[in-house]
Amino acid sequence: MEYSFTLSRTTVPAGKVIFEFVNQGQDEHNLNVVPGEGPVAGAFPDTPSRSVSDQAVILRAGSYTLFCSLPEHKQKGMKATLLVE
Repeated sequence: MEYSFTLSRTTVPAGKVIFEFVNQGQDEHNLNVVPGEGPVAGAFPDTPSRSVSDQAVILRAGSYTLFCSLPEHKQKGMKATLLVE
């Protein structure tokens, strides 16, 4: 489970979305929220093991890719898709 994301919801309404990033792994991780087109919508900094952080992001309708940008983490499975309706 070190290199995976578990979403509490895979679909959320458009507007203000509060992300709670819980790093339950042993390694440091981060979270980036990127729409199908356009710049990064939200980004959590590198978060230490066993830490929690929250961030509110305004999201428009569409599909977003969530991933960890640390070297090889995305390739190892740290990515997920969030639909915003």
